[in-house]
Amino acid sequence: MSVTFSITSLPVETLDEIIENTGTNDLQILLRVCKSLNTLATRHLYRNVTLTSPVDAVIFFKTIKKRCLAAMSIRSIILLYTLAESAIQCIELLTTLDEETPFSSALPGPNIAL
Repeated sequence: MSVTFSITSLPVETLDEIIENTGTNDLQILLRVCKSLNTLATRHLYRNVTLTSPVDAVIFFKTIKKRCLAAMSIRSIILLYTLAESAIQCIELLTTLDEETPFSSALPGPNIAL
């Protein structure tokens, strides 16, 4: 006598624990198995996102624009690419601008140097 077992017959909490300990590559495979595993895998895959290039960022934002569940699953986004890092460093270093606008003295209130 053969017994058939479906992984989706496990309680959601158990599946959630299994998926929690699954690597990114395996999560991407689970997305294609069935609808219920797709939902659980999507939640885990998009929970904490790390983007390493501007191309990754564009692809990611296009994806979450189309996939509501993915967008709702996001808890954190980390940007790890040089352009963003340099821009942030430049902004942090910027404290004042030396050029004064020609019309700033005509504005009410204190003179503002830009």
